[in-house]
Amino acid sequence: MTNTQANTDTIRKFYDVLEAEDKDMVALAGFLDEDIDFHVIRPKPMRTYPSRDAMFAYLAKVQDVVPEDGDIKLEQIGADQDYVMCIHREAAGTERDHRHVMIYRMGDGKIVEAWEMTLGNDMDEV
Repeated sequence: MTNTQANTDTIRKFYDVLEAEDKDMVALAGFLDEDIDFHVIRPKPMRTYPSRDAMFAYLAKVQDVVPEDGDIKLEQIGADQDYVMCIHREAAGTERDHRHVMIYRMGDGKIVEAWEMTLGNDMDEV
């Protein structure tokens, strides 16, 4: 199996956990390098969360503010070597319906860096 295919398979499994109704945070943590850099690009300037714990704290805050955004569905995926690019949809059919372009940089089978860019809605969760 090529590195590209292995990384794509890892991200698909990551989305299997993200798409579950009750998200298993321990399982999600297993996909993330402890020192992940998670970059969020919104209408505001880019923010970076410099660890898995910081990323989870941000995501927990988002879920508190807008719980409907927890409804995530992977729509497109492509990869090249250590990078996997995805489009996923959140909160489908609600006022907050929107998509994200996600770019994941992989290392040793884990996500070591990620960029999240919002499409089609100029909201800012937190």
